[in-house]
Amino acid sequence: MTPLIKRLHEDGKKELNTTSGAATIQQQLTSSYIEKALDNDVLLSRMAYEVANSPKFSKPVLKIYTSVQDGTEGQAPTKSTDPVYIQQNAIFHKNESLVSVTHEIIQDSQVNVVQHVFSQVGNLTAVKMQDDLLNDNIDFGLANYCIDKEGQHLNSNVPYQEAIKSDNDRDDYVFQVHKSGVDHTWGGDTQSKIRFMIDLIKSVPSRYQMAEDFAIYMNRENWFSEFNFITENTGDNVNHNITPYTWQGYKVVIIDNLADDVIFVGSLMNAYSLLSLNGSVVNIEDEITEKGLSQYYTSNRFSGLLLDNTAIRFGVKAA
Repeated sequence: MTPLIKRLHEDGKKELNTTSGAATIQQQLTSSYIEKALDNDVLLSRMAYEVANSPKFSKPVLKIYTSVQDGTEGQAPTKSTDPVYIQQNAIFHKNESLVSVTHEIIQDSQVNVVQHVFSQVGNLTAVKMQDDLLNDNIDFGLANYCIDKEGQHLNSNVPYQEAIKSDNDRDDYVFQVHKSGVDHTWGGDTQSKIRFMIDLIKSVPSRYQMAEDFAIYMNRENWFSEFNFITENTGDNVNHNITPYTWQGYKVVIIDNLADDVIFVGSLMNAYSLLSLNGSVVNIEDEITEKGLSQYYTSNRFSGLLLDNTAIRFGVKAA
């Protein structure tokens, strides 16, 4: 069980632990919210997860490892390389929803309308969080801001200018990008497409290639149209999967919110963290403001934080 899923399960149990033995509507709504978040954990559950106690959250992240060297009996030890840490600061976003339901529908319906509404809210909130964590272009989007996709970096004049730099020269908050060499496609022919994917996988440091969560991430269009079956020069369609949803033995994770022109490979758990602001999940039921209506409000605050900009590599369709 991942840290995120474990935490949500624990929170859900706490919400339903009432002295009367019967959950209030408020607690039922929170329970549905958590349940639906679990149903949409394709991306979220593969990230590291932390709870921030302050909106000014800052985390020291290891940038340069210490060294271990040979020693000689009877001689003073050689000083090791000092580890270097950098501070990564979180910027929190807020998602919210406000749903109105008439009293008649609530009273007359043969199903629990309130529970159903918040099941939808929980489901769509998780999807919205996934989309923000992937595609936000201002603060922390894993597959946008963090790869300089729109040339957002202070030193960039064109897209990916900072992201194509080497690990030693690249900004700490930017992942490395490998271009396919051809606009709008992963390769000019079958062999170049395969070679591009292999080189992308090979570029991930070995300590992360061996991680349990190492995977290839792409959307279903790229999987089913580009990499699931590849047309060889002979005209034959060749399946490069060893088992379903693997490519050359590597696990493939399908993420619908990921853009068509981006794929990434590596250990997401070591690369990126989902932050939840402690106490920021709010559920409110209001039956007074609008006569004849019950209004249900839900909000949460969260952030994404880059941990190690070498743990995953990005491939993009670009010359």
